[in-house]
Amino acid sequence: MIFSALKGFFVLIFVGILGLLAGYLNDTPGGVNLVFYSEEFRFSFLSAIFFLLIIIVAILILIKILNFLSAVLSFFRGDETAIKRFFERSKERRGLKAFSNSLIALEEGENDKAFSEAKKAEKLLRFPQMTALLGARATRANGLISSEKEYNKKLLKYPETQIVGLRGLINSSLEDGDIDTALALAEKAKTLNPKNVGVTETLFNLQCKNRDWEGAHKSVSEMFRQKQSLTGEELRRRESVVLTAAAKENQLNGLTEKSLSLARQAVKKTPEFIPAIIVCAELEHLVGKKSSGVKLIKSAWAVAPHPLLASVYANFFPEETPENRLDRFQSLLRNLKHLEAAIISANLHIAIEDFPKARSVLVPFTEAEIDSRVATLMAAAEKGCGEDEKVVSGWLSKSTTSKRPPEWICDRCGYIDSWRPVCSKCDTFDSQIWASPSNSTELHHGLTTLPFVLDSSEVKPEKDTDNISNDIEGDLAHEEREVDSNSEVAPDLISEEENETKGKDRRKEKQTIDIADNARKII
Repeated sequence: MIFSALKGFFVLIFVGILGLLAGYLNDTPGGVNLVFYSEEFRFSFLSAIFFLLIIIVAILILIKILNFLSAVLSFFRGDETAIKRFFERSKERRGLKAFSNSLIALEEGENDKAFSEAKKAEKLLRFPQMTALLGARATRANGLISSEKEYNKKLLKYPETQIVGLRGLINSSLEDGDIDTALALAEKAKTLNPKNVGVTETLFNLQCKNRDWEGAHKSVSEMFRQKQSLTGEELRRRESVVLTAAAKENQLNGLTEKSLSLARQAVKKTPEFIPAIIVCAELEHLVGKKSSGVKLIKSAWAVAPHPLLASVYANFFPEETPENRLDRFQSLLRNLKHLEAAIISANLHIAIEDFPKARSVLVPFTEAEIDSRVATLMAAAEKGCGEDEKVVSGWLSKSTTSKRPPEWICDRCGYIDSWRPVCSKCDTFDSQIWASPSNSTELHHGLTTLPFVLDSSEVKPEKDTDNISNDIEGDLAHEEREVDSNSEVAPDLISEEENETKGKDRRKEKQTIDIADNARKII
């Protein structure tokens, strides 16, 4: 509205300037003399200008008439479309003007104007590919989904725009949640133009969303042969993720040997990819090749210690005693300067109730930005060492405000989950990173801190855990009753001093057990 007002204002100014100029010329003395065949014609300056304009207009009309006569002459000579082309030239110019206006309006964000100009261009121009493409863009900008689909279907009629039309229909299908149709359209586009990089990328993403890992692997292999913007390392990472996902799927289907083969390929492609290493190690253990799984974990741990590697390593021998587990883990605990190694060492020493050793291992990591796992374990160690409750409460308080333990977090939407090749919330491929969530984020699982101390045989309902101390007290009371009855039967054999000494020993033993039990509860 403001633009229209300014436009009217400038028109008025221009007309006013023309009026002033005409008055000035009319009042100016002198004029223009025209001599023609000894005849002299005298004009004022204003009249001369009007006469000149009339001559220019007449010339233009004459040119039009001559072009029309030329078209008529061509028609009589056998060119049946000559007259039609003459009248369509102006129509084409108006169509190109409308086409240009529509593109400009799209860039300026005037979607309604872009759509109306696109419709006008469609009527005036004889280039259906161009107008259909412009119409698809304009309808999408206006949110007219059904009209957009119609324009994309029009694009399928012409070989040069088939890929564009298919991509538009793929996007529409994805917005409707119809992944199967989108995948079928992408496969058709791939058939039409196998060398198109964009089509291959679209097909790969759809195959991953549809969990078609075999097809996704073929698409990644095709990417290696195409000129991709991705580096070789990025493509190998993609292939490793796809192979790991395929290995997990085949394992669920009972195809263990095929699953193991795929997992080995994934590790070979990207040796530092933790999910592939974990899946491969578990499968090696499953087929009876435990030594291969152990070797794989140890080599990966030497490069980058990871708590999930320790968890798998612990599960290789689920029935072993805490003392044996500590001995077996010594090969992974050579570098206690690494946080993950220190946390594992502390866990294992708490499991055997060596609380001073657990505390000494954790102390170097209690400065600067402390990990919440360190604070929790320090609370357990201090409790086990018999420290004051204020000290234990202080560590527990720190654990609630300290840096959270790392989890698999989607780098796109921030969703926390176990590792998946495609985010279960935003459907983004390979978007998960191993990082610490914010303190306001709820952890995905509670055994990240103690992946190997609390195995499945030790995790019990809260009711059973809470009743441990009651059971111990009941046993001690029962023993005391037996002692009392024995003292009544044979008072000469057991003196009061011996009973008191035994009671103290029992209470001390109970206190030790309670400390260890409470430490595990804290963890």
